[in-house]
Amino acid sequence: MGRPSWTTRLTVEQCLPFDVSWLRRGGAFKRSQIQTGAFQWSSPFGGTVAALGYCVGRSESEGWVVLIDPELAARYPAGVRVPECIIHLARTKPHLGGLRFWFRCPIRQDGKECGTRVRKLFLPPGAQTFGCRICYNLTFESAQKHHPRPYKLAMSLSAIDAALHSGDRRQQLCGMHALRIQLKWAREGRVSKLKLMYG
Repeated sequence: MGRPSWTTRLTVEQCLPFDVSWLRRGGAFKRSQIQTGAFQWSSPFGGTVAALGYCVGRSESEGWVVLIDPELAARYPAGVRVPECIIHLARTKPHLGGLRFWFRCPIRQDGKECGTRVRKLFLPPGAQTFGCRICYNLTFESAQKHHPRPYKLAMSLSAIDAALHSGDRRQQLCGMHALRIQLKWAREGRVSKLKLMYG
């Protein structure tokens, strides 16, 4: 999907995601010995976009770690081979029992590893290491879009009033959103927009 023309930020949808739950589903945390496996990302048009091979193991000094190994994904005819890197894992104990695993972001900035605990890491196009959304300054595609209806309603006081007094809960919420937009325009001094409403 293309990037919106008014922003230079990449979206998570434009990156390769790596979810720690994939490892759990693959049985990587059930035994103490090293587990290996591979993932592939498929294109909606068919074929493999990228492939990732991994080893999951545990040591006394490092705890749980994931080694990304491109050779383990050699069986996939992928366009992209995920580069080799080491990702540390963290564990937490939920209140209802069991264990929950998290990635620790491996991106290094100013000689220090980020280490943020996340469920998903991302690999943007051209990047060499998986990292968290914050390190790569990623946004969501849904955050780049707004619904046009409240903005249309905000142009007319009578339309806002009708939405607020309708029996439909969704219309009322849309009316509240439009009212907030109208107040924001007033604070910002957008006279031309207010003239459309009051003129």
